[in-house]
Amino acid sequence: MTIRDIMILLGFDIDEQSQNEAENSVKSLKDMATKALGAIGVAFSVAGAASFVKDCVSVASEVEEMQNKFDVVFQGMTDEVEAWAQSYSDAIGRNKNDIKTYLADQQNLVGFGMTRQEGAELSKQMTTLALDLASFANLDETAAVNNMTKAVMGESEAAKALGAVLNDDTRARAMQAMGLSGTYEKLDQLTKMQVNYNAILAQSPDAIGDCERSLGSYKSTVVQFQSKLKEIKTLVGQFFMPTFQKVISFGAKGLTVLRDGVQKLNDFAAKIGGAEKIIGVLGVTIGATLAILLSQYEAAMLSGPWKDVADYVGIHSDVSRFGAQVINGIGFLGTGTIIVTGRQEVKGLTTAAGLWASACMGLAIGAGFYECVILAVLLITFCVRLLPIFEGFLVERARNINIYVEFASLDDVGAIISRIKEQGAQIFEVDINHGEENRSLKPSAVFSIRLNQRCLHEEVLTAISDLEHITMIDEV
Repeated sequence: MTIRDIMILLGFDIDEQSQNEAENSVKSLKDMATKALGAIGVAFSVAGAASFVKDCVSVASEVEEMQNKFDVVFQGMTDEVEAWAQSYSDAIGRNKNDIKTYLADQQNLVGFGMTRQEGAELSKQMTTLALDLASFANLDETAAVNNMTKAVMGESEAAKALGAVLNDDTRARAMQAMGLSGTYEKLDQLTKMQVNYNAILAQSPDAIGDCERSLGSYKSTVVQFQSKLKEIKTLVGQFFMPTFQKVISFGAKGLTVLRDGVQKLNDFAAKIGGAEKIIGVLGVTIGATLAILLSQYEAAMLSGPWKDVADYVGIHSDVSRFGAQVINGIGFLGTGTIIVTGRQEVKGLTTAAGLWASACMGLAIGAGFYECVILAVLLITFCVRLLPIFEGFLVERARNINIYVEFASLDDVGAIISRIKEQGAQIFEVDINHGEENRSLKPSAVFSIRLNQRCLHEEVLTAISDLEHITMIDEV
């Protein structure tokens, strides 16, 4: 049915032009829908393939871990046990790697006094019996193998989950069949395990061999299909796993570099006062950048779209006005960071200079003067990181030094002056602070001295600190 037929059926009159327009619109919609559905299909196909490969690699990784354990617990007989696992898995239509997993888990019993060869034989017997019981009673195979391990260790509840009973009576019959005398409690752990296994085996005659007998059943066919599918997934995963491993290894190295970078950033932030100070400096820089951009925008608008209104009102723009106010404002903020301590130390100069330099770099960024910003960053880094080292070298060898000392009472000043003179130094000035008892502030003094010969300042400080009643000493 065409568009024309539909419109006539609905009682509308339609000419040929309108019909063509309607049909073209419908065709466009169909094309759009086809492309959209195609794109969705491709997206789902790619996502499905990626998910399948990821699943395969996960399966192959589990097999790799299992193989590592298998090689350790069956060392010296790996080929023999692997050949048995291959033969048995083919006989019952199961995945060989699943059988090897069960065997490796059961082989942990070697620690109870068995040799590896004895442990391997018992592992085969327990795995075979557990899978036959699972097939016969429609149990989960992995759970059946785990319950078999627990039952052999003596857990009656695990044996009950397999359809067997472990009590004094069943164990006594198993011991009799094995030719053992005495009581179960007096047996060693290895013999107890063998008795428990034989007790379960004696109660399961109908289940023995059920895996092979039921190969033709629907459920067994499904299990065989799933087993072969898992083997294919393992092979596909083993193909892609080296590539995944390289990608993940590269990613791990990248994350290590990122971690080290973040750690260095944290250390740097701690040295300059914490992340809050860094964010503050960035805020100043960004604010200055916005200010100069706004200044340029205003100038462009007043000379362009707003020119007529600006000429009529008499508004004139000065591009430097915003930048000048930024400099003044940051200067005011920087002044607030500079303080003089009780030790007559000036603190906050570097912070104030850093804020001012950050604002200037923000203005340069807003103006597009990036070369200046790069040069400024290099120079500031040099000043902040390298110059303090050079400064420390010079200060340590300077002959003029200021020493801040806290002491118990003003009577100690004379002893301090005498000790300083003993070091061959000349005192230029002494600024004494009497302290305040109500605020628990001890007396202190700042000594300005000149050494008659070059020596390490640490030696002078140590000599003064050896005096009695000196509570604190520092070079300022």
